[in-house]
Amino acid sequence: MFEVNSGPTLQHFLLRARTVAFYRSVIRASRHIPGVDARKGTVQWIRGEIEQASDMTEVDRIEQHLSYLQRLMKQVLPGFHLAAQKKVTK
Repeated sequence: MFEVNSGPTLQHFLLRARTVAFYRSVIRASRHIPGVDARKGTVQWIRGEIEQASDMTEVDRIEQHLSYLQRLMKQVLPGFHLAAQKKVTK
C-alpha cells in the first residue's frame, strides 16, 4: 500500500552537518602543524577517512565512526579540542 522511503532521514542530514563541522575543525587545528607537507598530509588523511566511510547508511555506524575520528584527532592534533570549540562570530 505505502512504499517505505529509503532516502536520507533527518538524522542523516544532521550527521552530515556534524561531519562537515568536524572536517573544518581538523583544517583549523592543522594550522598548528609545522610544515606544509605534514599539514596537507594530515588533512588528506582525514578527508580519505571521511570519504571511505561515505557509503555508510546506518546512523549508528556513522555516529560511531565520527566519534572514533574525533577521538583520534584529539590524540593526533593537540590543538584540535580548542579549534573544535571555537565559534566563528562576525
